[in-house]
Amino acid sequence: MGSILARSNGSFTGRVRMRGYDPESMTFATRKAAKEWIEATEADIRRNLHRKMPGAGVSVAQALDQWADDAQHRIKSFDQDALKIVKLKAWSIELGRRTNGEALTGPLGDQPIDRLSPAHIRALAASMRVKGLAPNTIRLYMAVLSRAWNHVMTDTAFRNPVESADLRLQLPKRVRRLEGDEEKQLLAACLGGFDRVVRFAIETAARQGEVANLMWRDVDFAQRSALLRRTKNGTDRIVPLSQAALNVLRSVPHVDGDGSVFGMTAGAMKQRFADATRRGGIVDFHFHDLRHEAISRLFENTDLTDLEIGRISGHQSLQMLARYTHFRTHKLADRLAGGRRGG
Repeated sequence: MGSILARSNGSFTGRVRMRGYDPESMTFATRKAAKEWIEATEADIRRNLHRKMPGAGVSVAQALDQWADDAQHRIKSFDQDALKIVKLKAWSIELGRRTNGEALTGPLGDQPIDRLSPAHIRALAASMRVKGLAPNTIRLYMAVLSRAWNHVMTDTAFRNPVESADLRLQLPKRVRRLEGDEEKQLLAACLGGFDRVVRFAIETAARQGEVANLMWRDVDFAQRSALLRRTKNGTDRIVPLSQAALNVLRSVPHVDGDGSVFGMTAGAMKQRFADATRRGGIVDFHFHDLRHEAISRLFENTDLTDLEIGRISGHQSLQMLARYTHFRTHKLADRLAGGRRGG
């Protein structure tokens, strides 16, 4: 349906929004001209002279499936996303109210993707809270839904409803680091050379799966770098290797030139790390905390820029590194006092 917005400068903006088509708008000097344009535009749409909006006629369930077909070979953690897709399709959400005030509900998967609104997203998040899902779990579900929306709703003027919903989930940030002698205790408790895995993770900020998937063919000693394939973000990443990381790799028995560097799966690494922390008496410390420790040290001990650290860690947005920037406040103070970068 069309509408006219009177502007403060005396002009009039005509707007046309019809289901299944991109919204249209144009500004005119008179209300009459805006009305005539609306009538002509609506008539063109009815005669199929306007391009249909991407996603028209696609349900949320179909959008999730289309994204899954594209993403399953690119994203390392897709198995977890696949389970979320199954639940999202069947999740019942509030779709509005009947005239008597009764809530109208239905499966999320049946809803047209182009009609999905921030109100639907907020209702979905609210129902997840009622079922006891933690804020971070809700965030992961929303991320899957958001990616499916972006995959289908290409080239459209509408904003992603997940991003527009402003859920403010207040996610807790884990800040566990190695304290006191914990690093020595941890390394001493690693059996069978597992300390190499721990030291390599601290030196590279690589994730558990990235360390487990590292192959000898992807290590370049001459260029002092390693290629991490199929990372969490679905893309390959080259990380520079410090001297300490190179020393770790040189200490690993190298039999098969095309085999796995550390010779164990991510699941095996997780179990062996849990065993080491238990033997070392280290409480509430997980393998992923090594990545946090590594990134913190890059901010504390180097003059690398945020962009350079982001390239090493694989963060897609510098905003995701904001939690670490306080670690180099003393370096900023040194520069204010006249010190130079790298000095």
